[in-house]
Amino acid sequence: MVFAAPAAANASELDAITSVTINADAPSGPIGVGQRYAVDATWAAPAGAVEGDTFRLDFPSPVRAHSATFVLRDASGATVGDCAVTESSILCTLGDYVETHHDVRGTLHFYAQSTAATDDDSYVFTTGNGIEIRVPIPGGGIVEGGEPGTAPTSPQKWGWLNDDGTSITWQVVVPSDVLAGGSPVVLEDVYDARMGFDPSSLTAGWVPASKWASWEYHEVVAGTGPETYTLVDSPGTHSFEFTFNEPVASEDRVYTLQYRTTLPADARDGDLFGNTVTASGEAFTTWPVEFVTAGGEGGGTGNVGGFTVTKTLSGDGASSVPDDTVYTVTYSYLRDGAPVTGSLALSPGTPLGVGGLPTGTVVTLSEAAPEAISGADYGTPRFSGDGVMTDASTATLVIGDRSTVAVTLDNPVLLTPPTPSTPPTPPAATPAPPAPDTSLASTGVEPGRPIAGAILMVLLGGAALIVARRRAHSG
Repeated sequence: MVFAAPAAANASELDAITSVTINADAPSGPIGVGQRYAVDATWAAPAGAVEGDTFRLDFPSPVRAHSATFVLRDASGATVGDCAVTESSILCTLGDYVETHHDVRGTLHFYAQSTAATDDDSYVFTTGNGIEIRVPIPGGGIVEGGEPGTAPTSPQKWGWLNDDGTSITWQVVVPSDVLAGGSPVVLEDVYDARMGFDPSSLTAGWVPASKWASWEYHEVVAGTGPETYTLVDSPGTHSFEFTFNEPVASEDRVYTLQYRTTLPADARDGDLFGNTVTASGEAFTTWPVEFVTAGGEGGGTGNVGGFTVTKTLSGDGASSVPDDTVYTVTYSYLRDGAPVTGSLALSPGTPLGVGGLPTGTVVTLSEAAPEAISGADYGTPRFSGDGVMTDASTATLVIGDRSTVAVTLDNPVLLTPPTPSTPPTPPAATPAPPAPDTSLASTGVEPGRPIAGAILMVLLGGAALIVARRRAHSG
């Protein structure tokens, strides 16, 4: 048994996003540039959605989201679909759940940040089909943010979750006076065992304290001479040692290093990741980074059914129908108040149908006139089946709870005699018998009968003579 899609056979882009809301992490006040905030959305699959259908939400250019992938599940854990978040959009693909449930809907959430300030009090998000959704910005806009306006006076460390959703970038800052004293100061970083250190991501440099706000950055390269750095990686102990070689401590500088750690694949929303940095036994101030990701859920009502149609042929002309003949049956019904139509291309003996229809759906079936065949004529098609009501050449059925209505459609085919190309030649007329001769004298006997009597007398006389001779001879 094969089920067709309730609507179009091919997957399509849906307008399923119904609302979008920005929720700032802070309870009040405007959102700053680079500040993380949550975006929530609701969605609803329209009537006729099928497996493979997608829906998308594109973000305005200043909004950059944290990349993530997740599965949409219902309350029982069944998979409804899956979604992928990139920096600029979220795309969800529906599974076959929508073909066995109706009124399928749910929610989405992901984290993002703005890359530029704006005085506008809203952002415009766009669906995959170009429908715009205007979303208010908490606090009435995005304000400038970023690095603090004055240089730190003590060693510090902080980090942030990267947009790829799989790594954290850490930054360590050390005022030059901490590095003074002649002997090298070794910074030891011990990171969370769940993470991995990427040595190729490490960069180092310094910024004049007076130019901290404008971030006048000067790079320091790896090496062993003055104004270089040395890195010793120890993956076995989840740590590394970093040394600024002969830094310039006489000037008011802030030395900085930045690197990336990878996150575990099973990181969950709300997990905290951190590490500890020490210099000469003194721990640096550090803040853990919270892992955030995207997610969502979905669900629908499962009391659905469907129908199938099986084509049969009957009559003395059924064998004359070509094997590759296809019969088209159209169907129509209402779903959520909207009309749905479609068709089934049937071959005799192979049922096709539609599933995922809500209980109580009234379906109307009809067959398009089949293509004429030589030597036979189609009679009136006949629909039949349990609960199938027929009227002329159409049928009506009602979908039951979690059941499939089996419909049979028979086409009687009758042979037609060949039509001759020319009319047959009629047979020649039989000649009439000759008229009797009435010239003989009338004897009271009908003409012709005395002759027959005379002939009979001669025959009888001859027979008697033969018998008499045989007796005389035998004596």
